[in-house]
Amino acid sequence: MLRLFSIILLFSPSFHMSIAQIDRDLIEETHAALTTLHATTNGGEWRNNAVWDTTTVPMSMNELNS
Repeated sequence: MLRLFSIILLFSPSFHMSIAQIDRDLIEETHAALTTLHATTNGGEWRNNAVWDTTTVPMSMNELNS
């Protein structure tokens, strides 16, 4: 019975939407933390700060990591 429930849950649209929302929340929280790090450590004055975009929240973790 548990296996059947797991299969139903796996194919449930609401399950996938909740996973997507968790991913989005994680991306936004990570971006906010990195933006705070950049701001509180005078990131604008770093020698190498060219790839720090603190204005745009990435759409995926891949964008956040690049």
